Amino acid sequence: MKKLIKKTIIACLLLTATSVAQAQGPVANLTIICSSNVSGTVVVGDNISTTITVKNNGPDAATNVQVTDVLDTNLSFVSASPSLGSYTFTGNTLKWTIATLANGQSATLVLTVKVIAAGTLNNCYNNVTVYNNVYGLLFNVADGKFYLDLNGNGELDAGEPQYTPPTGATSWNSGSKTLTLNNFSWETSAAIAFKIVGGDITLNITGTNTFKSIYSGINWSAGIDCNPGALSIGGTGTLNAESANGSICRGIFGNGSIALTGATVNVTAIGSGVSYGIHSQTGSIIISGGTLTAQGSSRAIGNLSQITLPASYTYWTSATLPYTPTGSGITYPNGSNPAFSNTSPPRYVKITPPKTVSAGTQSGTRTYGTAGSSTYTLTTANITNGTYPVTLGGTIPAGVTAANVVINGNSGTLTINTTAATPAGTYSFTATIDGVMVNISLTVNKKSVTITGITATKVYDGSAAFTNAQIDITAATITGKVGTDNLTVSKTGVTGTLPSANAGSGNLTLSGSFALGGTALSNYTLSAQPTVAATITKAAGVFGTPAAINTTYTTTLKLSDLTLPTGYAWVTPTTAITTPGNGQTFPATYTDPSGNYEKASGFITVNVSNPNGVFEISANNQKIYPNPVKDELRIEGGDLIIIQVKILDITGKIVGNSTNVSALPKGIYFVKLKTDKGTVTKKFIKE
Repeated sequence: MKKLIKKTIIACLLLTATSVAQAQGPVANLTIICSSNVSGTVVVGDNISTTITVKNNGPDAATNVQVTDVLDTNLSFVSASPSLGSYTFTGNTLKWTIATLANGQSATLVLTVKVIAAGTLNNCYNNVTVYNNVYGLLFNVADGKFYLDLNGNGELDAGEPQYTPPTGATSWNSGSKTLTLNNFSWETSAAIAFKIVGGDITLNITGTNTFKSIYSGINWSAGIDCNPGALSIGGTGTLNAESANGSICRGIFGNGSIALTGATVNVTAIGSGVSYGIHSQTGSIIISGGTLTAQGSSRAIGNLSQITLPASYTYWTSATLPYTPTGSGITYPNGSNPAFSNTSPPRYVKITPPKTVSAGTQSGTRTYGTAGSSTYTLTTANITNGTYPVTLGGTIPAGVTAANVVINGNSGTLTINTTAATPAGTYSFTATIDGVMVNISLTVNKKSVTITGITATKVYDGSAAFTNAQIDITAATITGKVGTDNLTVSKTGVTGTLPSANAGSGNLTLSGSFALGGTALSNYTLSAQPTVAATITKAAGVFGTPAAINTTYTTTLKLSDLTLPTGYAWVTPTTAITTPGNGQTFPATYTDPSGNYEKASGFITVNVSNPNGVFEISANNQKIYPNPVKDELRIEGGDLIIIQVKILDITGKIVGNSTNVSALPKGIYFVKLKTDKGTVTKKFIKE
């Protein structure tokens, strides 16, 4: 069932909460409380907040909870932020709806409103008094508190109310006497918008802060007045101080010295009488940081001899108003005072600190042969946020360009681009950004390459060492070289050794180093010494003089039946020995057991005895002539009867069966004679 839980009427709020219980019988008991973030004094135009809390005390859950708030006529709606549910605002009524609120559950809504009329805010707003914004604002260094200057005399008088600025707009450090202003503004029809009393003070400016007096009377007026005490202004934000419409106006006035160490300070004093943009009554205006723009209908700066600038600051001046700075201004040398004329003082002065740019170290490795970019973190000062072209100067390597730089919050990134053709090396050049030159160091690394295809060859000589001449680089290949770059390989002073002196292959252990050469050498580096595949080939074989083999004739005798010395082998082991006789020769080969020599060819003599032991044939009993022979080979055999003639070449191949050798090519041959008493072989030369 539906039940009205609570209805509360407050001076500035009319709060009503209703709910539907989930069941018949027990109902949900809702309570509402509210609290505010303000106390003491509020000025028309301030935003203030209150927190509305609705709680279900049970015993049942509450559904369709609706909280209604009717704003008073001296408040206007700004925003609302509920922890549960949703809200609408129509006319001057806020309606907050929560679908379900469980037993014991609470929900909050933060309501922000603007004060639009003077009066008193009671109950939720802690009975604060609302003042019209016709009063100046006082700050007392002695106690670190703000007050309203109800008397309008620029002095802290008894009974003047304390004022609490909006949350986050100000903070006070009593130790360093520093007041931080953060997006805090005060515009008033009082003569002095912001008066500082009680001693020396430092204003730390963050965000944008404006203090403006629109006083139109005949008395003295100012945007900011520090009296007595010295005033120092720093920070990174903007401070606007303005006095307009009055007679004797000051944008910023100080009884003591005024120091500008940072921030952007804009001062304006436009009055019908003597009006200065910024003025120190008894001290000096010392600028060591920040930017100052001063305009005054009489003078931009109260006493020109007061101002002191460091070196490299730039200023613009004009005798007339309004004025917009053009050109590059004038840069102060040696920190001397500007040559302003007191007889014809400028009504406009703009003073800016030097723009500075510093570059960090190179980030992003560049290598010859590959296009890409390197970046540099820039730290800037006094350069307006924006995008700036970059002008490179000095000795700029081929293919190097710079992208536009985006400056934001005193920092940016410089991008230096290189092409594949940018030579390797370390370069120093300049980059100019918004008129400021910064030194840049760029390193382009050499490209690493490898070498393959180097070989070494020699004939076995009993040594494992290879000379420089035995190393062959004619087929060397350089991997990683770019295009048609002229890059060569040098072997000067390089020798090597194989693990073994025997014939075979392996990789050399090098002494000395291969090197790169050519016109493109400066762009490359050899990543490692190449591997050299070396071969020791076998030396020419030596047949030697093997002893004759003696055997006894049988009808089945073959060469394979004979035992040869180690390393020797018959060319044709199946050859039959058909007749007995001494001095028979047969072709054979010799293979050195070390494996370091080629196979050698020659003949081995075989003496075949008659099995009956009746006779032997001596080769010395036969003569062949002429030797060398051209046509007919003649044979004298004594009392031997020649049965058969065979001509053999050096390999043992039968190439003829006649003593007419005219058709044979030139060379060494053997004549094999079969006689009635045995076989004999003689060597001859065919010419």
